[in-house]
Amino acid sequence: MGVQIVAFALTNYDWNNAKGPCCGVLACAIAAQRPFKDAWDWFKTWGKRCSHHSWRGRTYHSDYDKWFKFAGIKTIHRCYARYTLGMWQARYAKPNVPYFVRTTGHAQIVYNGMVRDQSGVIPLRKFWGRRKYVGDVWEIQVDDKTWQTFGLPLFDYKGGK
Repeated sequence: MGVQIVAFALTNYDWNNAKGPCCGVLACAIAAQRPFKDAWDWFKTWGKRCSHHSWRGRTYHSDYDKWFKFAGIKTIHRCYARYTLGMWQARYAKPNVPYFVRTTGHAQIVYNGMVRDQSGVIPLRKFWGRRKYVGDVWEIQVDDKTWQTFGLPLFDYKGGK
């Protein structure tokens, strides 16, 4: 019995828009299964920091819970201290569970030892940010069947962008 792969909401066109320091916006779009532009527009209209004409995509810790609530994403939020991303994944990450992870100056999606950010899908052991310290982790609450259609097209992708 195979897994049916449904088109992932983040299209190749969206990657053209994911330039600069927009890792948080990109991770939010992936977590919500929304196009990058939808997440970008929400952040752009959300507050004073993001509405400035020179804003290039930087997000903050306090933005994420507001986005998750707006997008209707159920999460479990946990804080971790003194763990690198690699150590956290080895010790705490559960198989087949997607995570939105905020590390020192970066945000990414982690799933089954793979990381997704602007660089593309990369095994955690080869990820440039594997030694960054984890600050917060949001476990994305979706049933297994939903995540299989949600996650597989994204995390089976080979190579970079």
